Amino acid sequence: MPSTCQPSVVQADFEGGQAPFFLFRSVNIYNALISTLACMVALHFDSFGQPRCSIRQWPPTPGRLFACFIILGFFVGLGLLAYSPGMSGGLVFDDKPNLMPIETLGGIVDQKKLLAFLLSSDSAPSRPLSLLSFVMDDQYWPLDTYALKRTNLALHLINGLLVFWLSGLLFAKGRSASTQHWGMIGAGLCAALWLINPLQVSTVSYIIQRMTELSALFVLSGLIFYWKVRRYLSPRFWLTLALLSLGVLIFMILGLASKENALLLSLFLALLEFFFLRKESLPNKLAQLRVWQIWKGLCFAGPIVLFLLYWTIQSNGFSTGFEHRAFTLSERLLTESRILWMYVYSIFIPQMSHTGLFSDEIVLSTGLFSPVTTLGSLLGLVAWTGGAWALRNRAPLVGFGLLFFMVGHLLESTFLPLELYFEHRNYLPQWGLWVALTGLVFKLHRFVSNRIFLCGGIGYLLVSLFVTFNSAALWGNSLALAKVWHTNNPGSVRALQFLAFEFHQNGDTEKAEQLIEQGIDRFPDSLALPLTNALIKCGRAGFRFNERDVLTLARISTVETAAYESVQLLANKLSLGDTCDGLNQAGIERILLTLSENPYYSANAVTLSRILEQVAILAVERRDLNESMYYYDKACEAACSPAIRFTQAELLLSAGLLKDARDFFNEGAELLNHSVIYQHKNPSILEAQASLKARLAPYD
Repeated sequence: MPSTCQPSVVQADFEGGQAPFFLFRSVNIYNALISTLACMVALHFDSFGQPRCSIRQWPPTPGRLFACFIILGFFVGLGLLAYSPGMSGGLVFDDKPNLMPIETLGGIVDQKKLLAFLLSSDSAPSRPLSLLSFVMDDQYWPLDTYALKRTNLALHLINGLLVFWLSGLLFAKGRSASTQHWGMIGAGLCAALWLINPLQVSTVSYIIQRMTELSALFVLSGLIFYWKVRRYLSPRFWLTLALLSLGVLIFMILGLASKENALLLSLFLALLEFFFLRKESLPNKLAQLRVWQIWKGLCFAGPIVLFLLYWTIQSNGFSTGFEHRAFTLSERLLTESRILWMYVYSIFIPQMSHTGLFSDEIVLSTGLFSPVTTLGSLLGLVAWTGGAWALRNRAPLVGFGLLFFMVGHLLESTFLPLELYFEHRNYLPQWGLWVALTGLVFKLHRFVSNRIFLCGGIGYLLVSLFVTFNSAALWGNSLALAKVWHTNNPGSVRALQFLAFEFHQNGDTEKAEQLIEQGIDRFPDSLALPLTNALIKCGRAGFRFNERDVLTLARISTVETAAYESVQLLANKLSLGDTCDGLNQAGIERILLTLSENPYYSANAVTLSRILEQVAILAVERRDLNESMYYYDKACEAACSPAIRFTQAELLLSAGLLKDARDFFNEGAELLNHSVIYQHKNPSILEAQASLKARLAPYD
């Protein structure tokens, strides 16, 4: 891979003659970061001895430079070997919805479109840093998936070096000079096991999970920064406090701009403090001690408290958001207690039979004894947490690692209305398990020699490498990946749809149709499958759309993104003049209206607004002004936008209803003026407003 960083300039036209828009080849930037990190890690340890903190380490000795190359070669070589087969393959699951704005914006060719893309995520605060990293790889659709995955791998290698550095800090503390080398060997093995664990494949090879990698990068950097400042500058109280405040703030902001789970940095810092650093030198004066206690409370608990307050106010309670899910808050909490043990098993037992991205068939826990493993899982987690805290003095590495894993799942595996299971949620938390295991090994060295443990660790590492290599190879072949996921998730509708789509993409339409027909028989409650079947077969002899059955499903079906998308595609086909026996535009409208009354779909205001807006568009196509205005108004009642009001103004202006057109235009303009973010997310809306205003001007 190239080691120099050469800029790739994207020429663009800017208003007012602004400077060109410079973007750099991200892989070169990340290569430089990898090299820099490796040197920093190597310089930090003097022949894997006591950690130092002095600029007098420069210039480096030949021994440290050699260590730099050894560390860099080991981790980069190991990562490249394990994940390189997954660099091919296309977009899957959430990749396309998150990156699609690049296509709808016509490429990221100027500052306005860049800003619109950075604000395109529905998450708060929109994850702009992660989105910017995608633009650094490619600015036009279709995207270069190889470049995107290559950057994901580079980030993973960087994180591997940070994990090694942080592990080394933990394992070196309290060791005598004669045993320092075992601490560094343990740190290297711990980091290597984290780096190539098979469960990491679905983060490294899943393009959109770069957000998880970037968030982890800033969390790890924040932990290392806190350790270094806290341990080596503690006697200088006010300088320590100032540096800690600045560092935590910077790394927290950068992490949150990548993905929201960086919020857990504050709790991870609390674990470092209470397990390893609480006995470090503290302020001598009472006033300083009080300031220190207040600072710790604000740093460790403040961000979490603020988030909980924000979530409670924004969501009007913790149970909000589950209306469009097939499970309640209590069912999610109970089920997650079992899923956490599933994660632990998958982390420690290398296997290729993971669920991948589809976990529709996970059995919900509807009570403590339904299924019976629920109560045991909950009690096990209570014992896990209590036992970990009890070990803080006798075996701090073990206790810290166990609690790190638990804390790492506090957001995505608890009360938030997210999907139940995703492997990438273990990306950073699983490091805690490897720390705990390594710490346990060190505690047992009296009974079994370190060399035996080392040989066992290397053997386990080789097994993990083999499984990870083959898992990554699957991600490099979308059709093979779809087959494995369907086999491993026979009860997943989405896994079946993904395989059918891959068959269709590869020109094997017959297999795609057979698979969908089998799915319709097997999953009679799925609305997406009969609609997808219609998309493929409409217009063929012998096929007739069964509207009555589809309407029945539309009344009771849980939310399926593929279902709504299929309805839109069918409407587009009919608008273009295609025919479908048993289905017309009126039938499409009936399906959409039925979905708007479905409690799972109507629970989400944005989804409901889009459905009703589509009904209004159908009314426009048949030139029914009154009905189109009615459904645009209903869409606005659910979730209004300036674009809806401007569209209504356009329709009224075309019908000669000038006063009404001006009223709707003014309402849209007012909405637009009160939403600066909407303006930036939709750069064309200002042009549409100006054009409509100019057309209305002669009638003022």
